[in-house]
Formats: sequence, C-alpha cells, structure tokens
Amino acid sequence: SDGPKLLIEVTSFEMNCLRATLVVAMGLVILAGLGCAFGGFMSLPTAIFTAVSYLLFGSLSTYILGQSYIAGAGDLVSRYISAGLLKIVIPLQVFDVTARVSDGELVEFSYMGELLYLYAPRALVLFALGIWLYRKRELGLVGRR
Repeated sequence: SDGPKLLIEVTSFEMNCLRATLVVAMGLVILAGLGCAFGGFMSLPTAIFTAVSYLLFGSLSTYILGQSYIAGAGDLVSRYISAGLLKIVIPLQVFDVTARVSDGELVEFSYMGELLYLYAPRALVLFALGIWLYRKRELGLVGRR
C-alpha cells in the first residue's frame, strides 16, 4: 500500500472533481433531509440531539466494524450491534471522497450508483416519515385554532 502507483488518465480532473462534488452533494442532501425530518416533529434541542446521536451511531458503528482485533464477548456483542445499526443508520463517512480526489484516484459512476442503491431507500423512508409527522403536527395545530 505504500509502494508506487500507476495512474492512468481515464478522464479529466474537472470531470473527476464534478463526480466527487456530486457524491458530496448526495451526502449533504441526506444530512439536510435528516435535519428536516427530525426538526419537523421535535423541538429544536431534541432534534439537534437526535440528529447528532444518529450521526454518532453511524460513525461509531463504522469504526467498530473496521477493527480487526476482538478481545472478548463485549467486543463481539458490539460488532453485532454495530452491524445491526448500519442496516438502519446511514453513515455519512461513505460520502467523503476527498482522499480519493487528493490521491488522483477516479471517483467512478459505479461508486455513485452503489451509494444510491444502498442509501437512497433508507433516506426516502426517513424523509417520508419526517414529512408525514410534520404534516400531522401542522394539521393538529390548525385543528386546535
């Protein structure tokens, strides 16, 4: 991994940078939708705490599953819990492609498609839930007046 790399030009830097920008934009859309979904039916402090907890669960789960050393039963249980959490939570670390671009590696369309395939259904369910709860909350406020 520390040896020399052979980089073959497949596309221009501008196109690779555009692809990386699209991947970052997908992550921002999910982050904005997450904030709107939680903010739609919770008070501001609770929504902030819930969104930060959601992001922290994704970060910690990715970190725990990346560890190769298992010391005991506690580590094994935490690996299973982390694997279960990653079925629900969207880790935003997968949308960070700055290391790829800075190394001169290609951000492929297949990577973008893989991200859409893996995370778009979860994001749409979360956004639909937020919209539904927000609509229910707003209709409840109109009914009280």
